[in-house]
Amino acid sequence: MSESVLLLAAPMRRRSLALAGWLVPFTVLGSWLLASPAALSARALTVLTGILVAGVLGTYAPVGGRLFIGCTPCAVAAGASVPLAALLLADGRSDPAVLPIAAIIATFGLVQRLRESASCARP
Repeated sequence: MSESVLLLAAPMRRRSLALAGWLVPFTVLGSWLLASPAALSARALTVLTGILVAGVLGTYAPVGGRLFIGCTPCAVAAGASVPLAALLLADGRSDPAVLPIAAIIATFGLVQRLRESASCARP
């Protein structure tokens, strides 16, 4: 973990944060509608997952008119975390025990986008 380096340069991070901040209300609302949580802990996990999904989506902020993809395998793994978290949130309606897993998967996607992997080609 000590060797991890933020992949996004400072201007790109600001753009990503701005996009993520704009997406937060939509992703939290979407996750709330998918999970329809009843318990307080389920509500907190649903909101947290929505915020993390917004963070993942924000890292794909367009740069120079094109989406910032980065390393393709890392981008695919992180991108796949969004629909997987959504599926788990939808499953959280009947089984709230999967809500922490949805938050963990969304966290993985965000960390995957923010860390530069040693296996990725450096620009």
